[in-house]
Parts: sequence; C-alpha cells; structure tokens
Amino acid sequence: MNKSIFKYARILENDGVSVYLYWKVYPTYAKGNERVLTFNIYGGKESDYFYSLIIQFYNMKDELKEYSKLSFRGKMKRVISWYSDWEYTRMYCNDPSYFIQGAWYRLDKIDSAVFPFPKGFTDKGIWGARHGKDIYLTKHLLNVLDIYKFNSVEMVRAIDLELDNNRFLLED
Repeated sequence: MNKSIFKYARILENDGVSVYLYWKVYPTYAKGNERVLTFNIYGGKESDYFYSLIIQFYNMKDELKEYSKLSFRGKMKRVISWYSDWEYTRMYCNDPSYFIQGAWYRLDKIDSAVFPFPKGFTDKGIWGARHGKDIYLTKHLLNVLDIYKFNSVEMVRAIDLELDNNRFLLED
C-alpha cells in the first residue's frame, strides 16, 4: 500500500469558493529517496520524490458559512460528509496512472477533474478496454479516499486556518 499524507488546505475564489485539500503520496515501489515519473497539468513529464494529489470541493461558499458555525467535532463530521456526498467534488493526481490509464480523461468528461485533460493528448482506451470503461479512480486516489476520514482532525485545522486568513470569501 502506498503511503499518503495530508499536507494542507487552500480556500480560493474559484468555481464559487473552493476548498482544495492537498496530499503527498509516496509510490509503492520507491523508497522515498528516489525520483519518480510525474505528469504536470499540461501532460508534460517531470519527476519528484512523491506524487501530489488534490481533492477540490467547489461551490462551497454557503457550505463554509454553515461549517464555520459548527463545533470542532461537527466540522470533522461535515468534512467527512463532503467526500461521502461526492457532490461538487473534483480530483487530480500527477502520478502516471492518472494520466496514462485514462482516469484524468474520464473524470474531465464528467466535470470531476481539478484541471482539464491536456489539449493535444488522447485517451487510447486501452485501460478501459481491459478493465472497464467506468474506471475513474487510480490506486492513489482510492487510497486517499480510504484514509480520508482518519485525517479529519488535520483537515479541519487546515481549513480553519485558511478561513481565518480568508474571511472575506464568506462575505456577501
């Protein structure tokens, strides 16, 4: 199993108001001290010691107003509900499987990718033909979704810090 660590949150005025949760994902085959292949948001090859994974919740202005009134425990439950409800959710990962296996392409087609699939590239459908055309998630996305709720304390702290620094985003 790959190791995934929640790193930080950002709240931006993008698609209404969006909450971005950033994760650092260490590949299963790398020891942490070797660089691995990654793909940038334009489809270009790069390398790093880990993969970056982003979950975006958009159209969140009213939701964040309600969230900000909750107790810490209430906020933890609310953050977990964002992911389990799936409404207004987008994802991105710069690992090769997200790009090559067609997850990015398919998620973009249903408005569930943080960044649009890069222009000039096509999904050849090989992965979908082998494993089914309804595969949208990679093992790294699935791993983060599997451990998501166990990181609710860290996510609430990071979101609260962002809200403290960006109160203006919640003003009418």
